[in-house]
Amino acid sequence: SGAFGTALQLDGVDQFVEITGGDNTALSFAGGSMTLSTWFRADNFDKSWQALIADGESNRWRLHRRSAEGGFAFVGGNGDTPAGADISIGEWHHIAAVADPNGGSKVWLDGAVYAENTAAGSLGENNKNIMIGENPDALGRTWNSLIDDVALWNRVLSESEIQSLAAGQAVAAAASQTIAHLDTAAFDGNF
Repeated sequence: SGAFGTALQLDGVDQFVEITGGDNTALSFAGGSMTLSTWFRADNFDKSWQALIADGESNRWRLHRRSAEGGFAFVGGNGDTPAGADISIGEWHHIAAVADPNGGSKVWLDGAVYAENTAAGSLGENNKNIMIGENPDALGRTWNSLIDDVALWNRVLSESEIQSLAAGQAVAAAASQTIAHLDTAAFDGNF
């Protein structure tokens, strides 16, 4: 079970989800802003640089365990944020990360600012698919635990919106947006 219904459980060996179909550059947000949000539970850190969700290395974006540390970092077109404090193992956490070309990168853990890189950045493109639980530019960094309720936005969410997500509430949609929740059960085990 996950934070909302069922969650994706990955074995840390060879399991991950690759987002395919359509334009694989659409979620790179090259030259723009983005926000990534997800719930996760870390049951085991068993390798360095484990990727929670990633578009790649260098000037792409990725949310990951930093090296062999016990905390997370985010790259948003401007290099890693420092690793935040060690994550408590075996507990659900909400994490959100933003890349803003005018404001750098910032990570929130459970609704509070967790790590930040204030250097201006520019998200790039690598023509690869996004992976949940792996890094398309540096394979072998598979996640070992649970991931739930992954969401991406092509804008910087406000602090209050991120705190709402951490409280288990939805972010209000603009008139042109559609909010849909797809539980992992809908994939019928075909990962």
